[in-house]
Formats: sequence, structure tokens, C-alpha cells
Amino acid sequence: MRIAKIRSWDYDGMIGLWQKDPGIKLSGADSRRNIAFFLKRNRGLSLKAVIGGKIVATILCGCDGRRGYFHHLYVAPGYRRQGIARALVEGCVAKLRRLGIEKAHIFVLPANTDGQRFWETTGFYRRTADDVLMYSRDLQIDDL
Repeated sequence: MRIAKIRSWDYDGMIGLWQKDPGIKLSGADSRRNIAFFLKRNRGLSLKAVIGGKIVATILCGCDGRRGYFHHLYVAPGYRRQGIARALVEGCVAKLRRLGIEKAHIFVLPANTDGQRFWETTGFYRRTADDVLMYSRDLQIDDL
């Protein structure tokens, strides 16, 4: 297994994996253009695991200068429970620490109980409704 930085040309391999998993919610933010922008803005932070020339796992990692954010941690079914997800997470955590980022967040769908258990075993803790509420706003962006 080789762990490497995700590049924009990895898009087809990644989206193909993500589309197979109901635990990953895809949106317009996951378009080729938007992922390329994310990777450029967060150069070198996102990681993939490659076996036999094939992407078998991914994690998108970014930061805003204060906090780190993880998206789309995915390991193909035949490669799970081998420490690949943990290796990707710890690789990203190390990169964020080198940037001076002191806290990271992951958004997990309520129905994804496997994901919730995994993140808790990696040192992440669940925020409660009394602790923080998340609000979102969709922004209209003209295609350039």
C-alpha cells in the first residue's frame, strides 16, 4: 500500500468510490471543478491509499487557517479493517499540526453509525446540541 497526496487527476477514481457508498453524501460541492479548487486551496493535505495502481481509500482534508476539516473518508469494502482509514486520518492530522491547526472537525451523517464509532476511536468527540449548532447557507456562484 502506498499513501500519497490526492491530485486533481484522481477525481474519476475518487468519485467512482464515493458514489458506491450511502454513508457519503455527494452534492454540487463534489463536482470536478470544486474538488480541483479544494485541492489547490489545500495543497498537499488530502490523501489517498493506492494498492496495485488503484485508489482504494481517500480522505479530503482542508483548513481555513484556524480549523481543519475532513470530508469523504472512504475505504473500499475489500480493504476495510486493515488500518488504512486510521493511517489516512493520522497522516492528515500530522499535516494540520505542522500548519499550527489546533482543532479539526468531521461531519458525519446520523445514520452512519460505523463512521461515528470510527471517528470516536481516532480521538474525535461528538459535539452535543447544547454545545454547538450548525447553520448553513447555500451561496449562488456564477459559473466562470
